[in-house]
Amino acid sequence: MKLSNLKEAAPGKPLMPQATAVWLIENTTFTFEQIAESCGLYVLEVQTLADDKNPNAIKGESPLLSDQLTQAEIDRCTQDPSARLRFQSLEDVVPQHLKKGGGHHLSLTKRSDRPDGIAWVLKNYPEFTDHQIAKLLHTTLNTAKAVRSRTHANTANIKPSSFAIVFSQRAGRVS
Repeated sequence: MKLSNLKEAAPGKPLMPQATAVWLIENTTFTFEQIAESCGLYVLEVQTLADDKNPNAIKGESPLLSDQLTQAEIDRCTQDPSARLRFQSLEDVVPQHLKKGGGHHLSLTKRSDRPDGIAWVLKNYPEFTDHQIAKLLHTTLNTAKAVRSRTHANTANIKPSSFAIVFSQRAGRVS
């Protein structure tokens, strides 16, 4: 699967709309309408996310860390309440070294991130096939199948985590 196919799955929207909305609620002065239209959510969903005091609720995910937004874009929309955020395309978000072919060495400490990324893709894009996920995340078909069927050896510790954040950390862009 090419990254351009993933781009078509969510054009102009964040990778994790609700997590991004939570972060925008907590860290900006945007209106609920701005957040809802920018993230592809209903205003009522954004209000519910803002009112949710549950400690197990959705955790905010910074669109700045995953390069989906720039601070300049946030500042532009802060000054103009009628403006809407323009998220970067997913092709631009995935680091350049991952777009190239070839082998990828992955340290032992980062290998656990791969199943987390698979779980995130399965949660947000269940229509993707195991083969597409394996190609996108540079993993084996057996790993993708094991995470989907919950037969992976580490199933109890797998937590869906944005693959863009995982790859950014791998590239050393996020501390």
